[in-house]
Amino acid sequence: MHLVNDILAYTSISFNKEFRMIYENIDIRKTVEEVTNMMQIRIKMRKIKLITEIDKDIPHVFCTEPRRLKQILINLISNAVKFTFKGFIKIKI
Repeated sequence: MHLVNDILAYTSISFNKEFRMIYENIDIRKTVEEVTNMMQIRIKMRKIKLITEIDKDIPHVFCTEPRRLKQILINLISNAVKFTFKGFIKIKI
C-alpha cells in the first residue's frame, strides 16, 4: 500500500499536480523504533546487527511529515543492509 501511495505521490509531482505535505508532531524515538522493528527480518537474514543511538539532547517531539521521514529511514536502512555483509549498521541521531 505504501509503495502504491509513493508511486501516486511521485506521479502527482511529475505532472505538476498539487502535492501536500501534512506535518504532525511525532515522537522521533518511537518512529525510529517502528522503522527498525520493521527492518529486523531483513537484518537478521543478513546476520548483521542494527544499532541505534539517539542523543539525549534531541527533543522527543518533532514537527515533520511522518510518512516521508519513515520513507527516508527505510530507504537509508535498506541500502545499508544491501551493502553490509558482516558487522553492524549504526543509526546515530
